[in-house]
Amino acid sequence: RLWLLPAAVVLVSAAGVAIFISIRNPQSPIRNLVILPCRASGDPSAQAYCDGLTDTLSAKMTPLAVSRGLQITSTLEVRQRGVTEAAQARREFGATLILEGGILRAADTLRVNYVLVDAATLRQIDAYSATSASGDPFALQDRVSTWAAGVLSLNLNTTERQTLTAGGTRTPGALDLYLEGHGYVLDYQKPGNVDAAIDLFNRAIALDPRYAVAYAGLGGAFWHTYDATHAPIWVQQARTSCAQAVTLDPDLSASHVCLGTVAFGTGALEEAAREFQRAVDQEPMNDEATLGLARAQARGGATAAAEDTYKQAIVLRPQYWATHVWLGTFYREHARYADAAQQYGQALTLTPDNARVYYIVCGLYGSIGRYDEAIAACRKSATILPSWNAYSNWGATLANQRRFAEAVEKFAEARRMGSEAYFADGNMARAYLYAGKRAEAMALFKRAIELAEQTLTVNPRDVDARISLAGYYAKSGDRTKAIEQMNRLPADLDDPHVLLFGAVVYVDLGDRATALIWLERAAGHGLVPIEFQNRIELDALKADPRFIALLQK
Repeated sequence: RLWLLPAAVVLVSAAGVAIFISIRNPQSPIRNLVILPCRASGDPSAQAYCDGLTDTLSAKMTPLAVSRGLQITSTLEVRQRGVTEAAQARREFGATLILEGGILRAADTLRVNYVLVDAATLRQIDAYSATSASGDPFALQDRVSTWAAGVLSLNLNTTERQTLTAGGTRTPGALDLYLEGHGYVLDYQKPGNVDAAIDLFNRAIALDPRYAVAYAGLGGAFWHTYDATHAPIWVQQARTSCAQAVTLDPDLSASHVCLGTVAFGTGALEEAAREFQRAVDQEPMNDEATLGLARAQARGGATAAAEDTYKQAIVLRPQYWATHVWLGTFYREHARYADAAQQYGQALTLTPDNARVYYIVCGLYGSIGRYDEAIAACRKSATILPSWNAYSNWGATLANQRRFAEAVEKFAEARRMGSEAYFADGNMARAYLYAGKRAEAMALFKRAIELAEQTLTVNPRDVDARISLAGYYAKSGDRTKAIEQMNRLPADLDDPHVLLFGAVVYVDLGDRATALIWLERAAGHGLVPIEFQNRIELDALKADPRFIALLQK
């Protein structure tokens, strides 16, 4: 495929939309640092401590590094993509520099080892080792930070150096406990890790009751517990801890991210936007705060403000591939395909072997009928780094081609790789239904309904969950509950894809007239015909003059 190669350009014509995905060689070398997950000697607590120390170091270095021409890929991205080796970081993130760290914990000492590696040659540039007495994490953090800043030629001033080494507390034991707890949260999907983090954050707070960062960490851990259990009790505990963090330190961005996350997750979009904005004001290059703000703005109907937020992130970090993916996905969601393709092309220019960008491109191509290119992109993504996202988009592309038996296989692979959200079950159920396996489909629709209902219990304003739930009820034959969910959607709904899914619901219910109204609304908000003309659910409308008129626009 041409668009997989450097310096290539692809033109896609989709209902009159010219889409270019271009991958070019950057005009100047990009210094891109990837900090690999820490390695510890078989001790889970030492592993968590080292993860927490490394992630904290990365977060503090990022804004200081950007002004000096160094991009740092967030450790969250590295962990989510499962990148553990230098060569893999070079392929997936376009890394030019790799920082690897390890830790050894003895009875009364901690020893850390860090190595800076040239990603192209895999040769060591510099190395550092430090030993500190257990219970004195300040000395260890300060030494590692000072060495990293020096070897990366950051040349920090006194104020910046103080920012880099600040721990939020002067109680050594509290910092130790926080770093270990933070490390456990980074690997929150592993059973028992969130519980361990909650215990460690509480112990840190017991040592230093004014430790705001620990309260923010505790709030985040409570929210992860809600995500795993869907028990509403954890929502209030998360909100209380986040609020206490803000009370103790109103200028701490983590406190506002904490509150914003809870507000967004419970549908309080205006509050979420305010909290994320405060976090961005304090820390403009905080990825979590920026994404939270833009998503809250977009979900709340402030589309122009969300676009500006994403664009500002690019202004601050133009050489960071992820900022282009954020804006590209925003454009994709608003049916601005050419703009989306331009941003994805820029991301691939910066990181030509980025598995995440390829599965996103797969989703874009699959939705506009470029099925061969879509499957090639998903296959490329899964080859670089297997993920449920790649297999889910692959399955969706096959379903759009009405290759439902094959789609079932890909959706099953996605579920095996860890996706337990309602849409994973719903997608596979839909494929089963059209593959002629009704019993299997109904069992999965039942499970998808349960998961979507749980999501809406905490966040009644989750439009994606609401429209999905309506669709599951409609396909399960429960007309009353399907219509009830449709009636609870916002009257001023303007998301073209949600409107499309609404049209599908009404077709499933046998109400073709209302389905056409929803489809016309979707087209009015930017949805192009190629996104709906081949959907199997809309076959019942194909002879209707209004449907034909939409295709001809």
